[in-house]
Amino acid sequence: MLKGKLFTFLTLAISIIYLGKTIYHFYHLYHPTTCKGSNNGNCYRPIKEIINNNDPLIQVRIYQTFTKTFDTNSDEIFRKNDFHINDDFHENVKLDISHLNKINGIVYLHLFVLPNYYSGKSPLHAKWKSYTNLKLTEMKIPIDETSNLLESSINKQKTKSTVKKVMHILDIFPFAIVNEFLSYPLDGVPFEFYNVMSVIDKEYTPIVVLDEMMIRESNFLKLEKENMTTTVRIEYHPLSVGSFRMQINMMQSFIHLKDLGFQEKDFDDIKNMFTNINIYYLLVIVIVCTVHITVDILSFKNDISFWRNKKDMKGMSTKVLIWNCFSDSIILLYLIDEKASLLIIIPSGIRIFIELWKLKKAAKVSIQFKYIIIPQISFGQKSKQEIETDKYDSEAMKYLYAIVTPLLIIGTIYSLVYLPHKSWYSFIINSLANAIYGFGFCFMFPQLFLNYRLKSVAHLPWRAFMYKAFNTVIDDVFSFIIKMPMSTRIGCFRDDIVFVIYLYQRYIYPVDKTRVDEYSVSEETESIKEKKVQ
Repeated sequence: MLKGKLFTFLTLAISIIYLGKTIYHFYHLYHPTTCKGSNNGNCYRPIKEIINNNDPLIQVRIYQTFTKTFDTNSDEIFRKNDFHINDDFHENVKLDISHLNKINGIVYLHLFVLPNYYSGKSPLHAKWKSYTNLKLTEMKIPIDETSNLLESSINKQKTKSTVKKVMHILDIFPFAIVNEFLSYPLDGVPFEFYNVMSVIDKEYTPIVVLDEMMIRESNFLKLEKENMTTTVRIEYHPLSVGSFRMQINMMQSFIHLKDLGFQEKDFDDIKNMFTNINIYYLLVIVIVCTVHITVDILSFKNDISFWRNKKDMKGMSTKVLIWNCFSDSIILLYLIDEKASLLIIIPSGIRIFIELWKLKKAAKVSIQFKYIIIPQISFGQKSKQEIETDKYDSEAMKYLYAIVTPLLIIGTIYSLVYLPHKSWYSFIINSLANAIYGFGFCFMFPQLFLNYRLKSVAHLPWRAFMYKAFNTVIDDVFSFIIKMPMSTRIGCFRDDIVFVIYLYQRYIYPVDKTRVDEYSVSEETESIKEKKVQ
């Protein structure tokens, strides 16, 4: 028990330290070191025509090329004078891509921020300029298409999908300008500005950047050979210094996460959470996520401690454990098939291993290896109380099957006839997953039935249960922030019903001194030990 308390203390301490460090880091992201007073000789400062105007006007030009380099003969596709830095802006522009090689060609857009008064043809000759570019084309694997599996005409035309990459083109060109014009010490410029700051005699021009946090996988459109034109949406919004630095740090993190196996789709989920939010909302997300992870760890720890020390299955539903192993496996396959975020997939995989270990413990399975490589599996004997529990468990499952089976058949037929699917495998996995989400909470009721027949809840790991109940509330909120299949989102609310019933049962059924906690220790046992010590 002492080890358990020490683990809890260390987990909470690490979480608090992490939160403190994160808040400190956020503060310095939004409040960098700046020059104060008249010490401008040792500082980088904004150009005078910008800093002397509260609402500076600029000129924006965009050019199109079929190579990475820009030259004076490039096609100008967009120009806007009297451009307000502090105002959002968007406009659709049509591009001519008739000369583009649709197999492996490239299209670049080059953006220049210039003085509002400049009227020369070439942006390279302006008194000052800020510049960025974006490659619009990229080779990507097409998104899986869906169809009705019963329509034979479609099935005959449908070929086996391949992983061959084809040309895609972006339908959006998002850019931003940092609208906080601060002075920075020569030796104290934030590293995020190194590659984007253009300096002329210790004066820097407006900092213009691609807003990559606005780009999603859905913005890449498959490019067909017959396409002669395409439409690109130009999106602009100003960024504060803190928001800009946050985005640069996020994009750096994506590079490291990609090395660990994360996909672009996973980054879209993170972008959806952190795009266009203020610092206070961001801090709330960080705090809640930290609390969620901390409670998850404590829940896993208490759950494992409870089952490691549990000697029998009195009052516990073995069939529910079997169902949990099966349903969690199906859900994992479903999430993978739907290309859900790894933020959802990884915890699901961990949960399966824990449920399998519980089932091995409940079934009293022991595995010994004969001659090192030949496994011998043996099962332990059940006690009288466990046999009685199994009897009630089977009775509950009998009622449950009578309700769930017809609903499952009806739902499967409806899905096959009216809904499109990528393949027969996808249909089977989707049908099983939807059945689990739709009726899965029903399989929690055998445990409620056992509690009712035994008139006791002493056999449940209540501390781990309360951790899970707390995290369920957080999941309910974050189900609308993290991208996931709709059935998964609805499934986040199913456990609430069962948790309320569990709490009601704990209230109405008396708790005696012999009730064991998650460490298989009762108050009565502890009292006897204390008396012996005295």
